[in-house]
Amino acid sequence: WTWVWVWVWVLCCSCPQAVVAVHTGGDHSWVGHVHHSANFWTEERFAQAQPPPTHLITHPPDLQQHTTTTDTTDTTTTDADQLLETRQLPATNVCAGSTRQLFTEKSQYSDPLFAAIGKVFFETDGKTFVCSGAISEDSRLVWTAAHCLYNYESKQYATNFVFVPRYVAGQRPSGVYPAVSLYAPPQYLRSRVREHDYGIAGFGAGFPAAFGGFPLRTSLAPSLTTYHAYGYPSGAPYDGQFINLCVSMGCYRDWSTYPQAVGVTCDSTPGASGGPFLARYTTTVATTPSPSAPLIDSDRRDENPSNDNNTTVTSTTVTPTVTPTTTTRWVLVGVASYYYTDDLGTLYTPYFGESTRTFFTDVRNSLYSDDAYSSAVTLATFANALQPPLVFADISFLLSSFVIVTLATTLLYNLLSI
Repeated sequence: WTWVWVWVWVLCCSCPQAVVAVHTGGDHSWVGHVHHSANFWTEERFAQAQPPPTHLITHPPDLQQHTTTTDTTDTTTTDADQLLETRQLPATNVCAGSTRQLFTEKSQYSDPLFAAIGKVFFETDGKTFVCSGAISEDSRLVWTAAHCLYNYESKQYATNFVFVPRYVAGQRPSGVYPAVSLYAPPQYLRSRVREHDYGIAGFGAGFPAAFGGFPLRTSLAPSLTTYHAYGYPSGAPYDGQFINLCVSMGCYRDWSTYPQAVGVTCDSTPGASGGPFLARYTTTVATTPSPSAPLIDSDRRDENPSNDNNTTVTSTTVTPTVTPTTTTRWVLVGVASYYYTDDLGTLYTPYFGESTRTFFTDVRNSLYSDDAYSSAVTLATFANALQPPLVFADISFLLSSFVIVTLATTLLYNLLSI
């Protein structure tokens, strides 16, 4: 009986890891299930949330635009934030046709566009932070920056992650929605490469579809694209209460990244990270109406050939007309990521190419395959990020435990028999 009880203890200790492995997927170590504390988000915590450390970087030597230093060290101190807040935007280095607009009137937020844009609040290392985000066309996925949901230093996903759509002046008219899972590209998890500084938060089946969302569009030509960068900047002169919009061509490329990140003229400050880069995308579809029914000729007698000697029924068919239908809609083409110290007027987004499309597809498949788990577990009991799958190391642990327990039980039995 001693042997039996010891083995029950070993199996109970091993089971939780196996259960988590089932839900995270065999090789989806980039998936983090969000832990939520009950009643965590109070008015005080919402007000105290600050932007995460700014990705403010000095230019590497091979960057062709405005290179003044060869230092490539990331600056994530308070000095970096102060540098952004006190900057003077240069008169040059401005993309053609760039404009800015701050939406300070609450009535402006009734625009359906703003229903899919909002703030994300989260906790990391005991501190509360805030970024921007936008809903995907899928409606259960929210795009943001990877550094807004994953802490590279502690190698942990954020906890208590919530999305607040249509946030305006401290009010949350559309509610607060807790995420069930967080996703960042494996490339970012391994080495925090800024060309993959984008991430997605997944939400449960009850997330309202009425908010709408933006379809993902990849592989656009930046120099031919007008970007609309939205976000909630918190650093001076902004206070994080309203959406700021920067409209600009994608006239700068960061040649130190691959694929090359896209730079636009923008004065947004920390807090706008993760905000959507949108573009207007027009599609034209040729619509062909159904052919009209045959028309009987005007000689009514032909309808009854017995009325006269004319027994031929003549008809006329109208040739269908092909009518082009043009549809223009907003598409998501990037998220706000970082600035350079010697070019504080240019905000960069990772270039959204085929790798972004693949990431999005994997995330969507993972979220829907995880629905059974999400609906069966309460928010307060979600596992934290990066739980490892059941792999060979776990099997080795069970085998070694079997040997040790067997030897210990045999020894104990012999001692008691003496």
